[in-house]
Amino acid sequence: MTIRTAFHAALLITSPARAEGVDTVEAGLELLRAAALSGDTEAAAAVFPDDLVLVSQSGRVYGRAAALADLGNGFEAWDNEDLVVRIDEDSPAGTAIVTFVNRRTRTGMDAAAFRVTQVWQRPDGDGWMLAVQASARLRE
Repeated sequence: MTIRTAFHAALLITSPARAEGVDTVEAGLELLRAAALSGDTEAAAAVFPDDLVLVSQSGRVYGRAAALADLGNGFEAWDNEDLVVRIDEDSPAGTAIVTFVNRRTRTGMDAAAFRVTQVWQRPDGDGWMLAVQASARLRE
């Protein structure tokens, strides 16, 4: 099974708008990390399409507005590790499947770690945008 086949359903869920200036998925992840630490939701909006789909560790589904509000809620730490990026250049717009562990601390809360899976797309071959994300909290 190819990446294209495995994630074809995710591609049908969302149709991201154009994102300019985010040349790599890693740059998009860094943009989100910096936005979380600074509360700069405007920067994060550049890689969040209108039809963004986020599935939290509790199974709730969120969209763009909720994701932006969450990033504005005061993070003291935000680190990604064990990053794996798989790019399928044969897909119509370019698709990347990304997995990593996100360790973060919110202001006034204990640190937490999450296993994250994301689908990023390049609409029309332009900048990368986050299309779908699902996460599971790690018990360490």
